[in-house]
Amino acid sequence: MSLSVSISINRQDACHALVNWWRSMMRDITVLLKAYQLPLAMVALYLAAAFSLSLFGLHSPPVRLLFGVAYAFIAIFIMIIPISWFSAGTALRLANIMLVVCMMVSIKIAALGFKANIPLLNPWAWDLDLAAFDRMLHAGMDPWRLLMPPVGQEITLKILDMAYSLWFPLLLISWFLVGVVRHHDNLKTQYVLAFLLAWVIGGNLLATMFSSVGPVFVGNLHPDAGNYSELLRRLAHADALYGLTATELHSILWRQYEAGMNIFGGISAFPSMHNALAVLMALVAWRIHRLLGIAMTIFAAMIYIGSILLAWHYAADGMAGIVIALASWHMAGWITRRLDRKPQARRYRALLRAVANR
Repeated sequence: MSLSVSISINRQDACHALVNWWRSMMRDITVLLKAYQLPLAMVALYLAAAFSLSLFGLHSPPVRLLFGVAYAFIAIFIMIIPISWFSAGTALRLANIMLVVCMMVSIKIAALGFKANIPLLNPWAWDLDLAAFDRMLHAGMDPWRLLMPPVGQEITLKILDMAYSLWFPLLLISWFLVGVVRHHDNLKTQYVLAFLLAWVIGGNLLATMFSSVGPVFVGNLHPDAGNYSELLRRLAHADALYGLTATELHSILWRQYEAGMNIFGGISAFPSMHNALAVLMALVAWRIHRLLGIAMTIFAAMIYIGSILLAWHYAADGMAGIVIALASWHMAGWITRRLDRKPQARRYRALLRAVANR
């Protein structure tokens, strides 16, 4: 009799524990989503707008890529659930990281959809003007000619090419790093919003208004534009000596454009989002640690020089990208500070910190 009573009591205790754990986990998830309410809403709207382009016969973001990423994040979140049984704080910190990364990936995928439609909405027409503007800014010379004597030797081109190849891996690392840091509550929201604003303003709106292909492809549109033929010959020579990723990507991007494919998001030179996002990474790095900020500032400078010498961009593209990054960063900071003034936002941030520290 006493044994059956004990088993019944143990079952009730286990059920109560399971119910309490489930309720606690749901509360934690609610707190996490409420803490990022505005960024999540803006990212969802941006992603929905990108996919709605297909209703008008335009390119939509690469669906296979989106589904693959979605499946990966769902699997990771499912793996986090059992961790919450042993440590709610650890589970929430992991979920926080994955939510930040998920928002960043969603922005990037949506941006690829918008970018692929640029030549359809506004056929490339600004290359000759941008090239002329470059020469006007640099005393009548093409910027690549000014850079080539001091830094344009073949081995230097290879180093710049390697730095350019590191751009996307470092961008991914920056998303995870911002998700990990715990002593900057507002940094996550500011970085997500700045990333979104940079793409909407620079990578979509301005890129469509001033549609251009960049120095490497301008000869395909304007055969008489010979300003960059010597630069391309030097790149070909460096490629023959050391192998450049840039020259391979040049060919891949143009073949994809001719085939009507949208894997890398199409071709767009102005403004340079490589430069814009490199500057955003540097701004984030300065908020985390001074030495990291110095390192990423040097990297951003290499991206700017590399964007010119690897024939990806005009100097004006990079300058515009830098301005867009700074403007987006400060706009995102202003929005984040405004959010912090709201009692509800402060409450959810406090709850998020409290749970994460458990």
